[in-house]
Amino acid sequence: MKLKRHVFLMYCGFGPGKKEYRKWNTVEVEPVLVYRNAESTDSFFPAVLFLALISGKGRSLIPGFGAPGNKEDWLAWIDDVLLPGHNLEAVARTVENHKLPPVDVWVSLPYPDKAQKDFGHIAERHLDFKRNDDRILSLKWWINRFLAAWHAKIKAGGLHRYISLKGFYWPAERMTLKDRLLLPDLISYIRSIGFKTLWIPYYAASHFLNITNPGFDITVIQPNYLQKPALGWDRLKKTAQKADKYRTGIEIELDTAAVDKNSPQYRVVLDYLNRGLPEFEGYMTCPFLAYYTGYKTILQLYNNKSPLYTYLYRFVKGTLKKVNYLGIPY
Repeated sequence: MKLKRHVFLMYCGFGPGKKEYRKWNTVEVEPVLVYRNAESTDSFFPAVLFLALISGKGRSLIPGFGAPGNKEDWLAWIDDVLLPGHNLEAVARTVENHKLPPVDVWVSLPYPDKAQKDFGHIAERHLDFKRNDDRILSLKWWINRFLAAWHAKIKAGGLHRYISLKGFYWPAERMTLKDRLLLPDLISYIRSIGFKTLWIPYYAASHFLNITNPGFDITVIQPNYLQKPALGWDRLKKTAQKADKYRTGIEIELDTAAVDKNSPQYRVVLDYLNRGLPEFEGYMTCPFLAYYTGYKTILQLYNNKSPLYTYLYRFVKGTLKKVNYLGIPY
């Protein structure tokens, strides 16, 4: 199964504080999948990962965002991804409308938080996530429910011609012992049904890769330089060294603050892109890259005619040249 190297993180469901329900229509998806300027039109990001913090029912799907989700929330996450006219369907329709190559799709698993003692019933069994057996049972059940929905709504509707489901994302950014014990079984199950697994740990968790990786097919390290710009671009160099040592990918990170060309975040994003060039750390050509951009930042970059939109496109295509800015230290 050949995978496309550049995967765009597309957030759905509720954001932090449940202030905003996130969904994507074709107008909003288009500048992610289609690059357009005054002279030309081209394909842009070739793969997307659908993930969420909080389900449409209001409870957390990953650690750290409120009360842990139950069975109702896990089923709602399937509905969120398959929301009519949005998200998966919007990606497929954009591919169809613009005659793009099929886009790779990854979908986040809901996280079986051990604090959830009242998940609900599956096969007449009441699940309590203090028990790892219940956690793995719930994950296999959810995968099967998602695949049934995929076949009923995507394949039956012919949209599978435009999007290709590649696998599932493990949503916890750190690693616990309990997770380490359940993951080999989960990963083996996912492989047995023909799919792959993806993990994107945050920088401080990357030491785990020096101990025992449970066997994810793809691991991508977050530099977290965007969140800690005082660390300087050297953080990108250290991340690239880790990625080379452990044969992982790297996450490119930006958010809406970078829309302002005069902001520090704008220069931070240029560091992410510049340091990936062959004359520096060279990760522009590494086997797998993920792109965290907050929520609809790409749309804002496009609408504001920001140079970052073109720089990102060139980075994805492997044609970017170094971009200078005032006071650049390298």
